[in-house]
Amino acid sequence: MRLGEDITEHSVAKGPGQLSMEINWEGVLRLYRAVLRESGGEFGFVSEGTMRYIVDTLDHMEADAFAKAAFAIHEIATKHPLANGNKRLALALGDVLLRSEGYKVVWRLDETVKFMLRVARGEVSKREIEDWLRARSKKTL
Repeated sequence: MRLGEDITEHSVAKGPGQLSMEINWEGVLRLYRAVLRESGGEFGFVSEGTMRYIVDTLDHMEADAFAKAAFAIHEIATKHPLANGNKRLALALGDVLLRSEGYKVVWRLDETVKFMLRVARGEVSKREIEDWLRARSKKTL
């Protein structure tokens, strides 16, 4: 999946402008495989337990879409539970979470790449990620 492209093939439509993805282990694995199919890399885990913890926590979070997206992006990008595609999956999952609530993030490739590298190095907090997403999102409904 490339930045700026629709990800509807990886999700199930809920209604006009909305997407839905089950936030469970199988749903995230499907998204991970789709990301790797689109952009390359070998499927695998550095720590499957860490990835399962992230997915389980996300599934049980009582927070808005921006907080959930920020959590997913931060945890996957900083904890590196995957062999390949940590930042790509983090961003794709955050995007799906926001779209499922009717938000569309306006991604600028150069800016997003730099931001995600900073996130992966641990230089950006979850709150800063949430603010960054809010500033670049538009309600589509």
